[in-house]
Amino acid sequence: MKMVHNINGVTKFLKTKEVYSQHQQQNKANQYSEIIISLKQKSVFELLQIARKAKNRHHRVFAVHLLGKQKKKRAEIISQLREIVAYEHRSVKNEAIWALAKLGDRSIQSLLFELYSTDMSELEKSLTVKMLGKIGDEKSITFLLDVSAHSRNLTGLNAGTAIHEIIDKTGIQPLIQALENECDLIRQEAIWILCARCKFLSNKKEKKTIIRELISRLDHEDSIPTRVVLCYNLSILNVPKASQELLVLCASGQIPNDRQMFFLNEVIRAFIYRQKESSLKLVSKLNIAIETVDARGRNVSTTKLVSRLEKSIRNLDKIFEIL
Repeated sequence: MKMVHNINGVTKFLKTKEVYSQHQQQNKANQYSEIIISLKQKSVFELLQIARKAKNRHHRVFAVHLLGKQKKKRAEIISQLREIVAYEHRSVKNEAIWALAKLGDRSIQSLLFELYSTDMSELEKSLTVKMLGKIGDEKSITFLLDVSAHSRNLTGLNAGTAIHEIIDKTGIQPLIQALENECDLIRQEAIWILCARCKFLSNKKEKKTIIRELISRLDHEDSIPTRVVLCYNLSILNVPKASQELLVLCASGQIPNDRQMFFLNEVIRAFIYRQKESSLKLVSKLNIAIETVDARGRNVSTTKLVSRLEKSIRNLDKIFEIL
């Protein structure tokens, strides 16, 4: 069956449904680009008029989108967009919610929660959690942890990023409080995010706080799956107690067989790392002692031996890679 399609004013026959669909999508994308280009030339007042009164819904959607990027007349734009959110068609309403978030309107945080729970595309869900990162507060933390725990895709990644953005503004306490949540998955996700944050922190005080709170949680955590996640992450942060317990959990059959090797690898890495760090400290002290001896005119060949020893110790990492 041939499909008839008008392309740039010329009627053409398209042999398959797939080709026909591709041409339709391309034409639609071109139309949208033309709308955006024409609207970019409009003033804020004109965009507000189009957003509220244009007959073409796509014109209203794109006008709202552009209003969310405006820096002038912010209060007036926010007021008008709130009215659109209250009365408009779904697609225009959704765009108005995102635009309000871009403008920093914190009052629509609950609307973002509601929006996420509707039937949306993955891209729209991802954008929604990103907006929560921009305007959310401690009330968003548990919601985003739940999203992150159940989404192993772009939305989940953006939820994690949004949590870090909120914590940068509110402080670490809301995320630490999530360690007491009654839901295992929420606690586990909080542990993963706290440890990920800890690994890249330059703030030593915050890092110490996180490790202290996680170790404290280890003394009270009853759920075995959550305990495994806790021990694994603390082991990565080089807490010996956690590495030892992770080994016990593996040896006692508390971890499924298909996951045991993953956690055993971390135990091996942790013990090798600590051995390496301990040895390197000894080498450093030995070098200081050798420099003192050299000042008295002693044989300097020992320095070369120590250098080789240091290189050998650093190669301990390669043992873990082979394992």
